[in-house]
Amino acid sequence: MTNQDSHGKTHPTPAGKLWLSAVCILVLILGMIVSIYYPFPNSKSLGLGDFLLLWFREVVIVLVVLAAVLIGSISKVRKLLRAKAAGGDRAP
Repeated sequence: MTNQDSHGKTHPTPAGKLWLSAVCILVLILGMIVSIYYPFPNSKSLGLGDFLLLWFREVVIVLVVLAAVLIGSISKVRKLLRAKAAGGDRAP
């Protein structure tokens, strides 16, 4: 999933960047889930307040990414429905 420019350098395609971003977000969420159930040295798990203190920035990042995916998906579905209603979906 790379493109080669006129100088011979390879660059990742947008699809490759999207997959990499999705994997990074999944690893982040997995780390957050593990930290909830990990017994820290005092044998206590994180409570909700402690979890937010530890992961607040990452929770915000995940929420923004999920909102962007949701908005993008709704926009794409609306465009497809409009094209289908207008008859632009016909193959010659």
